[in-house]
Amino acid sequence: MGSEWERKRAEAYKKRLDKKLVTLGTPNLFTQEPQRAPRIAAADIMEGARLKNGETLVIQKIGNKLALMSGLKEVGQLRNPHTEIISAVEKSFGVAKGVVKTLHEDACVAEISVC
Repeated sequence: MGSEWERKRAEAYKKRLDKKLVTLGTPNLFTQEPQRAPRIAAADIMEGARLKNGETLVIQKIGNKLALMSGLKEVGQLRNPHTEIISAVEKSFGVAKGVVKTLHEDACVAEISVC
């Protein structure tokens, strides 16, 4: 009697296990979304430089200042960057990526997100 019962119920157990395998295989079960937002720093923009919100810039350490480069042209400088930003740029061989988040054209100041 025991072996007959096992054969009858085996298919139902197998189906139930297969559904759980699908649940385990979903990509969002154990993935975590990053909770930390990128650091934002204020930058002085040089006169005549034209920037847009969302524009990607290169942050380069030149001497003891952090310059904002658009292509080969310097368009601004980060003023009073946090030590965490300075050390991150130094660790990445003196170069980092920055994105213009907010642009204040009248004050020649931009908020740069350091990636």
